[in-house]
Amino acid sequence: YSGAVNVDWFGTTGNGVADDYLEIQAAINVADYGVVEFSKAAYAISQSLVLSNSITLRGIGGNSKSAGAMTIQPTAAYIADSTFKILVPNASNTGKIVLENIRLYKGGYGIYVDIDTQFLDKLETYRCVFQEHLSAGIAALSGTGSTGAIANGIYVSTITETDFIGCVKGQSIIDALKLNFNTDTT
Repeated sequence: YSGAVNVDWFGTTGNGVADDYLEIQAAINVADYGVVEFSKAAYAISQSLVLSNSITLRGIGGNSKSAGAMTIQPTAAYIADSTFKILVPNASNTGKIVLENIRLYKGGYGIYVDIDTQFLDKLETYRCVFQEHLSAGIAALSGTGSTGAIANGIYVSTITETDFIGCVKGQSIIDALKLNFNTDTT
Protein backbone atom coordinates (compact mmCIF):
# COMPACT_ATOMS: atom_id res chain seq x y z
CA TYR A 1 0.00 0.00 0.00
CA SER A 2 1.20 3.47 -0.77
CA GLY A 3 -0.43 6.65 0.43
CA ALA A 4 -1.60 8.10 3.70
CA VAL A 5 -2.65 5.87 6.60
CA ASN A 6 -5.69 7.04 8.58
CA VAL A 7 -5.71 6.29 12.32
CA ASP A 8 -9.43 5.54 12.12
CA TRP A 9 -8.65 2.39 10.10
CA PHE A 10 -7.14 1.01 13.31
CA GLY A 11 -10.30 1.53 15.37
CA THR A 12 -9.71 4.84 17.13
CA THR A 13 -12.59 6.30 19.12
CA GLY A 14 -11.54 9.91 18.56
CA ASN A 15 -13.74 11.34 21.31
CA GLY A 16 -10.95 12.91 23.41
CA VAL A 17 -11.77 10.66 26.38
CA ALA A 18 -11.19 7.01 25.42
CA ASP A 19 -7.54 5.97 25.14
CA ASP A 20 -6.55 5.76 21.45
CA TYR A 21 -2.82 5.20 22.12
CA LEU A 22 -2.55 1.63 20.78
CA GLU A 23 -4.49 2.37 17.59
CA ILE A 24 -2.55 5.57 16.80
CA GLN A 25 0.82 3.94 17.54
CA ALA A 26 -0.12 1.03 15.23
CA ALA A 27 -0.90 3.50 12.42
CA ILE A 28 2.42 5.28 12.99
CA ASN A 29 4.30 1.97 12.90
CA VAL A 30 2.63 0.96 9.60
CA ALA A 31 3.27 4.35 8.00
CA ASP A 32 7.02 4.39 8.66
CA TYR A 33 8.43 7.04 6.27
CA GLY A 34 4.87 8.03 5.31
CA VAL A 35 1.82 10.08 6.25
CA VAL A 36 -0.59 9.45 9.14
CA GLU A 37 -3.93 11.25 8.96
CA PHE A 38 -6.30 12.15 11.79
CA SER A 39 -9.90 12.92 10.82
CA LYS A 40 -11.84 13.07 14.10
CA ALA A 41 -11.94 15.97 16.54
CA ALA A 42 -9.90 14.71 19.50
CA TYR A 43 -7.69 11.76 20.36
CA ALA A 44 -6.61 10.93 23.92
CA ILE A 45 -3.46 8.94 24.66
CA SER A 46 -2.09 7.33 27.84
CA GLN A 47 1.50 7.01 26.61
CA SER A 48 3.86 9.05 24.45
CA LEU A 49 3.53 8.41 20.73
CA VAL A 50 6.90 7.29 19.39
CA LEU A 51 7.44 8.68 15.92
CA SER A 52 9.33 6.69 13.33
CA ASN A 53 11.68 7.93 10.64
CA SER A 54 10.56 10.74 8.33
CA ILE A 55 6.87 10.77 9.19
CA THR A 56 4.10 13.33 8.68
CA LEU A 57 1.14 13.65 11.06
CA ARG A 58 -1.71 15.49 9.35
CA GLY A 59 -5.06 16.67 10.69
CA ILE A 60 -7.70 16.62 7.96
CA GLY A 61 -11.17 18.07 7.70
CA GLY A 62 -10.70 21.02 10.02
CA ASN A 63 -8.55 23.94 11.08
CA SER A 64 -6.10 23.53 13.99
CA LYS A 65 -6.74 27.14 14.99
CA SER A 66 -10.52 26.94 15.37
CA ALA A 67 -13.00 25.42 17.81
CA GLY A 68 -13.29 21.67 17.26
CA ALA A 69 -9.72 21.44 15.94
CA MET A 70 -8.12 18.03 15.45
CA THR A 71 -6.43 17.50 18.82
CA ILE A 72 -4.04 15.00 20.40
CA GLN A 73 -4.05 15.20 24.20
CA PRO A 74 -3.26 13.05 27.24
CA THR A 75 -6.01 11.01 28.85
CA ALA A 76 -7.56 12.48 32.00
CA ALA A 77 -5.02 10.66 34.20
CA TYR A 78 -2.11 12.50 32.54
CA ILE A 79 -3.57 15.82 31.40
CA ALA A 80 -2.03 17.66 34.39
CA ASP A 81 1.24 15.66 34.42
CA SER A 82 4.13 18.08 33.78
CA THR A 83 6.38 15.20 32.65
CA PHE A 84 3.96 13.68 30.10
CA LYS A 85 5.28 13.88 26.53
CA ILE A 86 2.76 13.68 23.68
CA LEU A 87 5.25 13.07 20.82
CA VAL A 88 8.82 11.72 20.97
CA PRO A 89 11.07 10.53 18.12
CA ASN A 90 12.37 6.97 18.28
CA ALA A 91 16.05 6.69 19.23
CA SER A 92 17.14 6.07 15.63
CA ASN A 93 15.07 8.85 14.03
CA THR A 94 17.44 10.77 11.82
CA GLY A 95 14.81 11.87 9.34
CA LYS A 96 12.19 14.53 9.76
CA ILE A 97 8.92 14.88 11.58
CA VAL A 98 6.25 17.04 9.95
CA LEU A 99 3.11 18.17 11.75
CA GLU A 100 0.33 19.72 9.67
CA ASN A 101 -2.92 21.17 11.00
CA ILE A 102 -2.64 19.51 14.43
CA ARG A 103 -3.29 20.81 17.93
CA LEU A 104 -1.24 19.28 20.77
CA TYR A 105 -3.04 20.03 24.02
CA LYS A 106 -2.00 19.92 27.69
CA GLY A 107 0.31 17.46 29.43
CA GLY A 108 3.93 18.40 30.06
CA TYR A 109 5.34 18.64 26.52
CA GLY A 110 3.95 18.68 22.99
CA ILE A 111 7.17 17.38 21.41
CA TYR A 112 10.13 16.22 23.48
CA VAL A 113 13.57 15.23 22.19
CA ASP A 114 16.00 13.79 24.76
CA ILE A 115 19.32 15.08 23.43
CA ASP A 116 21.23 12.35 25.26
CA THR A 117 19.67 9.56 23.20
CA GLN A 118 17.63 11.03 20.33
CA PHE A 119 18.41 12.93 17.17
CA LEU A 120 15.93 14.57 14.84
CA ASP A 121 17.26 15.92 11.55
CA LYS A 122 14.30 18.21 10.87
CA LEU A 123 11.09 19.30 12.57
CA GLU A 124 8.46 21.12 10.53
CA THR A 125 5.14 22.45 11.82
CA TYR A 126 2.52 24.06 9.63
CA ARG A 127 -0.75 25.51 10.95
CA CYS A 128 -0.33 23.82 14.32
CA VAL A 129 -1.20 24.81 17.86
CA PHE A 130 0.72 23.91 21.01
CA GLN A 131 -1.63 24.73 23.87
CA GLU A 132 -1.38 24.78 27.68
CA HIS A 133 1.64 22.49 28.07
CA LEU A 134 2.90 22.60 31.65
CA SER A 135 6.60 22.37 30.75
CA ALA A 136 7.06 23.39 27.07
CA GLY A 137 5.41 23.16 23.67
CA ILE A 138 8.62 21.92 22.01
CA ALA A 139 11.65 20.80 24.00
CA ALA A 140 15.09 19.46 23.13
CA LEU A 141 16.70 18.85 26.50
CA SER A 142 19.03 16.51 28.32
CA GLY A 143 17.02 13.84 30.09
CA THR A 144 19.92 13.10 32.42
CA GLY A 145 20.76 16.69 33.26
CA SER A 146 23.99 16.38 31.29
CA THR A 147 25.88 19.60 30.74
CA GLY A 148 28.47 18.18 28.36
CA ALA A 149 28.60 18.50 24.57
CA ILE A 150 25.27 18.04 22.84
CA ALA A 151 25.53 15.45 20.08
CA ASN A 152 21.82 15.00 19.50
CA GLY A 153 18.63 17.04 19.44
CA ILE A 154 16.81 18.83 16.61
CA TYR A 155 19.09 19.87 13.78
CA VAL A 156 16.76 22.15 11.76
CA SER A 157 13.27 23.42 12.58
CA THR A 158 10.73 25.19 10.41
CA ILE A 159 7.78 26.55 12.37
CA THR A 160 5.16 28.13 10.08
CA GLU A 161 1.76 29.56 11.06
CA THR A 162 2.07 27.81 14.42
CA ASP A 163 0.73 29.19 17.70
CA PHE A 164 1.95 28.59 21.23
CA ILE A 165 -0.97 29.31 23.56
CA GLY A 166 -0.61 29.23 27.33
CA CYS A 167 2.74 27.36 27.31
CA VAL A 168 4.00 27.45 30.15
CA LYS A 169 1.20 28.74 32.36
CA GLY A 170 2.35 31.59 34.53
CA GLN A 171 5.71 31.88 32.79
CA SER A 172 7.06 33.96 29.94
CA ILE A 173 6.33 33.16 26.29
CA ILE A 174 9.96 32.14 25.78
CA ASP A 175 9.26 29.06 27.88
CA ALA A 176 7.04 27.68 25.10
CA LEU A 177 10.29 26.52 23.45
CA LYS A 178 12.96 24.97 25.65
CA LEU A 179 16.10 24.14 23.77
CA ASN A 180 19.72 23.45 24.63
CA PHE A 181 22.10 24.63 21.93
CA ASN A 182 25.45 23.16 20.99
CA THR A 183 27.83 26.11 20.77
CA ASP A 184 30.78 24.03 19.63
CA THR A 185 31.86 25.58 16.31
CA THR A 186 34.70 23.18 15.57
